[in-house]
Amino acid sequence: MQSLETLNKRDIVALAKRGDPEAIAHIMNYHFQPKKMTVNVTYADQHFLILVEASSVPKQADVVPPINRALKRLHLKNVKGIRIFGRKEGTVAADWLKQIEITSSDSCSTGLALVDWLSQGESQEKSAFLVPQNTNLSRSEHVSRFLNVYYSLNEIAAIDLSLILEVIQVSVYDILPIPQMPEPILGIYNYRGKILTLIDLAQKLEKPSFLLQDHIHSLKNSHLFSLVVQHENKMLGFVIPQIIDIQLYDQAEIGKPDPAIFPSSMMPLISGYFKSNIVPILDIGALCI
Repeated sequence: MQSLETLNKRDIVALAKRGDPEAIAHIMNYHFQPKKMTVNVTYADQHFLILVEASSVPKQADVVPPINRALKRLHLKNVKGIRIFGRKEGTVAADWLKQIEITSSDSCSTGLALVDWLSQGESQEKSAFLVPQNTNLSRSEHVSRFLNVYYSLNEIAAIDLSLILEVIQVSVYDILPIPQMPEPILGIYNYRGKILTLIDLAQKLEKPSFLLQDHIHSLKNSHLFSLVVQHENKMLGFVIPQIIDIQLYDQAEIGKPDPAIFPSSMMPLISGYFKSNIVPILDIGALCI
């Protein structure tokens, strides 16, 4: 896709009318930057997700009406709603959220074409680690493959590899926090045009989060790992700091959850453990509830 820097105003407006989030953000920043606000726009599940940041929390009254008017003028088709978030610069959680549903009368037949956008999708193609379905590792019906990961800075867990759709790298700046959500939920992410809820695996396990060791935006490496899993009709991303390796384990090496080894808060979330190193095996179904 051609850089917006090389396009004239008319071309940028044309892209915005076709639903290009970068072009829409460019137009909105033209309005908001004199007010010392910055706007980021993403698109997922037929919703525009718009994050507005400033040195102090932006006021809804200063933000929502002009954004709503601007999007209505674009006459975008196939857009079900807008979610506008206000946040103070340098913080993680959004301070407020305004949801606006789009009725059919708000749209016209201009058409929504996301063209070559999906900028997050493009970065995912470069940084994604597709879970292999076939390997040269010798296997038997009694042997399974497990992914070993750090879920906090010094604690390890394992997950049955067959239950992981994909492992991707996620930039902390692309995570859109949602106000008043349970603590383990970091926010939402545009995962190839779908909304992916990201969960801090350590907090889900009621352990100290690696994100709390340092402010998320101060991390030297702004990319985290997310284990994308699907349970029934629910798709989630469990965020971790580091992947270790893939190992084969025989069923005989796996013990049943033992309350003498693991804390009571963790027991409902594990399906067993490796007898050789006492590494817990996480129960994906239980984690997704």
